[in-house]
Amino acid sequence: MADDELYRSLQRHLDHMPVPYPATESGVELRILRQLFTPEEARLALCLSAILEPATTIHRRVRGAMTREQMCEALDRMAERGSIRKAGGKKGARYGKSPLVIGIYEAQVNRLTPELERDVRAYFDEGYGAAFRSPSPSRSSTLSRAMTTFGVLSKPPPDPSRPFPASAGRDASLPGNLAE
Repeated sequence: MADDELYRSLQRHLDHMPVPYPATESGVELRILRQLFTPEEARLALCLSAILEPATTIHRRVRGAMTREQMCEALDRMAERGSIRKAGGKKGARYGKSPLVIGIYEAQVNRLTPELERDVRAYFDEGYGAAFRSPSPSRSSTLSRAMTTFGVLSKPPPDPSRPFPASAGRDASLPGNLAE
């Protein structure tokens, strides 16, 4: 796979997250990815899920391209640089892909180069900002389902397309003695 195709595949892979990473006309998103991932790391990032997974699960997707040890070393380097997520646990490290915001970009605070800062600002101006401010309904429902599944929300949030129920106003009676 040529580098352009590789980084385009990674862009599409990251774009499927609840916080998107959309393509732009200028291709600035690819310049950003080239600064954050070597070609080998980009290939490895294509094997990551948004949900943290153990190395054994990820290694099955790598399909012999590298040993498990080489893969773990590469994943650890990527996590140290903030281009992917890593969490420890009783059963060992787990790894997953990370969105540009909030994730990869914030992890670059001590590594920002003038080129990366320029490209990220251009990306925010050109297309990312609009996509981030107005997520599609499918992304919103995916995020809500994930947050409910993993215990962040106790129940799904209300449907954003339905109006809020009418309020009884400030004179409404409160439960118990709270109104007194």
